[in-house]
Amino acid sequence: MVEKIVFYVLTFFLYSAVGWFFESCYCSVRPRKWINRGFLYGPMCPIYGSGAVMLSVALGRFSRLPIYWNSFFVTPVFTFLLGALLADVLEFFTSLVMEKLFHARWWDYSQKKFNLQGRICLTHTLYWGGATLIFLYFIDPRVSALLLSIPALQRMIVTGVIFAVFLVDLILTVKKTADLRKLTVKIDALTKELNRLRAETSEKAKELSAEIREQMDASMENARKLFQQNKIAAQLNEKAQQGREKMIRFFRINPGLRRRVADKLDELRELMERYR
Repeated sequence: MVEKIVFYVLTFFLYSAVGWFFESCYCSVRPRKWINRGFLYGPMCPIYGSGAVMLSVALGRFSRLPIYWNSFFVTPVFTFLLGALLADVLEFFTSLVMEKLFHARWWDYSQKKFNLQGRICLTHTLYWGGATLIFLYFIDPRVSALLLSIPALQRMIVTGVIFAVFLVDLILTVKKTADLRKLTVKIDALTKELNRLRAETSEKAKELSAEIREQMDASMENARKLFQQNKIAAQLNEKAQQGREKMIRFFRINPGLRRRVADKLDELRELMERYR
């Protein structure tokens, strides 16, 4: 029993490292610089190790069953479907748990078609199904045989050393990520407070602007009344009326010019409304 546990733990570490390497290489191609896709400081992606152990335990024997349908060997088809389903379940809940614990996402498929909350998508589901076939029929039997060829004591020592390093790495990574989460929460709270202050300031500015406008309108109305009560104002109004009549006669004689002036006045009115 102990040897079996040691075997699966070592398998977990091996595939975690292999998965980290290939995913980091894949993600480094487009930006042309090395991108560490691991959650940990060290070269491991635990989700790949977990997936490998899960597939090996759940589907290892199933993939070798002689299942036929109308004389067709359909075991690989069921293995493909079950492997894709199990990988999706693992990927979905791993994303969910990590987001709840650390307030961050390590992958997001929101831009891909047929995704579920951005955690899984159809494209990667098909990838996982194909990877399950390759893993169970070609890779896992050979790797398992290689690991089992190592003497039990040496296998236990190697596993213990890797486990100790992995545990230290995990503790340091969780601490760093927890600190990052605290900082993110503080930034979110500060952002909300700034938005609240901005909204209050904007509202007060609108109220002050409306009050100033009312005071200006009242002052203009008082000035207009005082101006109309003055004798000089009456003379100026009469001259203004005469000038207005002359202008009206002038525009009647020149209808084209009247249209152009009206257009310019409309443009001026639009500008005043825009910058009001």
